[in-house]
Amino acid sequence: MPEEFQWRKGQKEAIEQIVEAYHSKQYNTVILDAPVGSGKSLIAMCSSWILNQEGHKGYVLSSEISLQDQYEKDLHEFRLDWGSIKGLDNYECIDNFEKTSMGTCKIMGKEARKMPCYSECPYYVARDKASSSHTSMLNYAYWLAMMNEVNPRMDEAKQIFPKRDFTFCDEAHKILDIIQSTYSPKFSEKQAERIERLVEFFEVHKMGDYYDEFHPAVMRSIAHIIKKARKKEKLNGICGEFAGNRLALPFFIGLKVGELSMTPASVPQIKNMIRQIDSRDAENLVNEILRIPTTEGIKSRLSQFLTERDLIK
Repeated sequence: MPEEFQWRKGQKEAIEQIVEAYHSKQYNTVILDAPVGSGKSLIAMCSSWILNQEGHKGYVLSSEISLQDQYEKDLHEFRLDWGSIKGLDNYECIDNFEKTSMGTCKIMGKEARKMPCYSECPYYVARDKASSSHTSMLNYAYWLAMMNEVNPRMDEAKQIFPKRDFTFCDEAHKILDIIQSTYSPKFSEKQAERIERLVEFFEVHKMGDYYDEFHPAVMRSIAHIIKKARKKEKLNGICGEFAGNRLALPFFIGLKVGELSMTPASVPQIKNMIRQIDSRDAENLVNEILRIPTTEGIKSRLSQFLTERDLIK
């Protein structure tokens, strides 16, 4: 610390308690609740530095770009050589002077590392430095994308920002809103009105009476989407009541669906069934199902498949 630096009330004590809690392994999460201006950012940085000296690696996450900019100033002031990285559009391509998401390598579909400008690209220079730092500064949106979209498609040894020993979440009270904003669909007022009219149409004309999730067209559509997603190595999953439907489970297993999201009450039974279904048998079943022309025929074949394995009665 600079010679003229003075600790604010409670800062050192908070740092000591955080580090002690980390060493004790008694808690997975430590929450620091303090008023604005109490120096929480400095507490996160000092705690991270101490853990770095002990050989641990981690992240410090900010809720907004402006807060991350302030962290970068603090890193410079306290001479901490940690990397900080933001999303692609916060940097400019030095080849075509567009945002990096529209940079030359992106437009041409070339691997960035093979471009002659890679070593000077502002985004990749910042990313590589952050990746190699013992503590990396990221914002929530970037970190969520890395953990949930990028890392699952990569071998653990090749992940740029893998799971680390610790993570400090600044302004953690905003996490839920940020997650909802990042992963929730957004509709304009005009789109919302169209959806509302469609809902009214289905209710008035009782279209629900004609819908069945096991209809051949529905099953073929699901198969088509899942196969395309897997081919492009995209995350895929089924959610809602259909995901927890026991009758549909062999079909999902045969398609190699990535995730099933269902009510907690359905989870134990579905997990038990998954353990007892051979994936090769399920793959062969999918080929059969996609050739069956009727809803009742599909349900009958799925029921037969499960009954043969004593999974339903």
